[in-house]
Amino acid sequence: MTSNSPTISIIVPVYNTAKYLEECLNSLLNQTLSDVEIICVNDGSPDDSAAILKSYQGRDKRLLLLIKKMPDYQQQEIQACD
Repeated sequence: MTSNSPTISIIVPVYNTAKYLEECLNSLLNQTLSDVEIICVNDGSPDDSAAILKSYQGRDKRLLLLIKKMPDYQQQEIQACD
C-alpha cells in the first residue's frame, strides 16, 4: 500500500436506492475517519440514483463513481416483468 492510498475502501452497491442514497452518502462522508474512499457502483439503476451520485461526486474527492448503463435487452426484460 502506498502512502497515498486510503486506509479503508467502502463499496456501496446502488440499484434503485434514490430514496435512501443521500442519507447513506451523508452518513459515510460525515464519519470521523476521513482517510477513506467511497466507491459507489450503480448497476444501471433506472431511478434518480445516478443523478444523486453525480451531484455528490463534485462535493467530495473521496467519492468514486462506477456507473454502468443497463443493456437494452436487460431493460426490456425488467419491463416485461412489471
